[in-house]
Amino acid sequence: MSETDQKSAAKAKLSPKNRAWIARRVALVAIISVLISGGLAYLTYWIVGWENYNMPVPLLMPVLMPLLLTPVISLVLLNYIATIKEQKEKLTDLSDVLAKAKDEAIAANEAKSTYMAMISHEIRTPLGGMRGLIELIQTDPSSDRSKNFLTMLLNTSDALLDLLTTILDSAKIEAGKLDLNETEISLHAFLGQLAELWQHTLSGKSVEFILDKPDHNHAIIIDDFRCRQILNNFLSNAVKFTEEGSVKLGADIEEKGTRNARLHLYVQDTGSGMTKEQIPLLFKEFEQTDKSVSALHGGSGLGLNISRKLAELMGGEIHVESEVGRGSRFTLEFDVTLATPAIAASA
Repeated sequence: MSETDQKSAAKAKLSPKNRAWIARRVALVAIISVLISGGLAYLTYWIVGWENYNMPVPLLMPVLMPLLLTPVISLVLLNYIATIKEQKEKLTDLSDVLAKAKDEAIAANEAKSTYMAMISHEIRTPLGGMRGLIELIQTDPSSDRSKNFLTMLLNTSDALLDLLTTILDSAKIEAGKLDLNETEISLHAFLGQLAELWQHTLSGKSVEFILDKPDHNHAIIIDDFRCRQILNNFLSNAVKFTEEGSVKLGADIEEKGTRNARLHLYVQDTGSGMTKEQIPLLFKEFEQTDKSVSALHGGSGLGLNISRKLAELMGGEIHVESEVGRGSRFTLEFDVTLATPAIAASA
C-alpha cells in the first residue's frame, strides 16, 4: 500500500462517524463498569449488614445515583458533540466543493471571453483587407452593374464588421478589459458628423432627419468613439422601426460648475413604439421586441445590452420613453468634464 493510500485509510478510520461509534462504545463500557461496581457495593452493603456501615442507606443512595447517571449524561453529550462535528465536516466539504466549482466556472468564463476576443480579431484582419480591396476596385469599376455588386459586397462586409465589433465588445466588457479613451471634442462637431452620416442613410426613405444642437457649443472631454457607438445603435433602431415621420438627434447639457456638466444625448423617432412590458426586454441579451421587423432587418440582439454596459462604464445610464403608435425616445445621460473657457470659446 502506498503512502497516500495509508493516509487515506487512516483518515477514514478517524472519520466523524467512526469517532462517534468509538465514543458510544467507550461510554457503554463505562456505564457497565459503574453499574457493576455499584451493584457489588450494594451487595456487599447488604451481606455485611447495614449496621456495620458508618454511612446510612438514605445518605449512601444520593451518592451512588449521580455516579450511576454520570456515564449516561456523558454518553448523550459525547453523541451530541460527535454529531455536531460530523455536520461541521460535511459543511466544510460542501463549501470546498462549491468554492472549487465557482473557480472552475470563473476560469471557464474567462477562457470563453479570451477565445471570443481572439477569434474576433482573427476574423477582423482578413475582413479589413477585403474591404480595402473593394474600395480600390470601386474607384474604377468596369460597369455600373459591377459597381452595384461592389456596393452590396461593401455593405455586407460592413454589417459583418459591425457584428464582430459587437461580439468583441461584449467579450471585453464581460472580462472587465474594456477601457475608455477620453479626448477633448467639440459637441457641435460631434453631433454634426453623426447627422451627416444618417442623413445620407435616410436619403432613400420618406423620413426626415432632424438635428437639435444646444444653443451654445462646448468643448467636452469624453470617449467619443463609445458615445458614437451608443448613438449609432439608437439611430439604427430608430431608422429600422420608423417608416414615416422623423428621426431626431439632439443633445442637452446641464452645467454643474466651471468644469463639470451633465450631458444628455438623445434619439427620438415617430416609429411604431413599444409597450411598457417590452421596454425591459430591450436590454436583455439576444432579445428583440418585434420579431417580424427583426426578421426583416436582422440584428444580433446585443446592441442595446452592450450600449447599457458602456453607459454604466462611463458612469451614466440609458433612459427609454415609448408609446405604441407614437414612437420612442432613447437618452444617454452621463457626467462630462468641460474644457477650459478659452478652449470652449474658440471651439
